[in-house]
Amino acid sequence: MSRFVIDAVDGNTVVVSCAEHLVEDKFGRQRIWAANVRYTLTSSDTGFRLQEKVVRLLNADGVLNSFSYLF
Repeated sequence: MSRFVIDAVDGNTVVVSCAEHLVEDKFGRQRIWAANVRYTLTSSDTGFRLQEKVVRLLNADGVLNSFSYLF
């Protein structure tokens, strides 16, 4: 993960986006997944809590199988 950017701050809510590059090594082959990720975080007395995470895969036009556990 890289390219972290704070997109918005509204009261106790912070929206952060980043780039993700993931390599899946399964059954002797490797696949590369690239995505833009957006997190919505809520601050509290003990730190930040994840409210929402949205992963948008790049070049994801075809059949997408076996990656639900990766993100």
